[in-house]
Amino acid sequence: MFNLLPIPPLDGGRILAGLLPRALALPYMRLERWGILIVLFVVFLPPRLTDGLDPVGWALRHVVAEAFGLVVLLSGNGAAP
Repeated sequence: MFNLLPIPPLDGGRILAGLLPRALALPYMRLERWGILIVLFVVFLPPRLTDGLDPVGWALRHVVAEAFGLVVLLSGNGAAP
């Protein structure tokens, strides 16, 4: 799930670039050289600079947990809600 964030070095960035028109995709992909810094800032700075803002922690607690539950349910290993 984390790798699908729409930041160019991640797979989500490549998917988004493929969906954008060429005139927007090329400038967007130029962010790739800075992408890892963007990822690090998004992951580490908000929890340190603010009280309670933790987007990655929120995603891990909510989005990933729900996705995991869905996979377990679809695989036949979980109880239906």
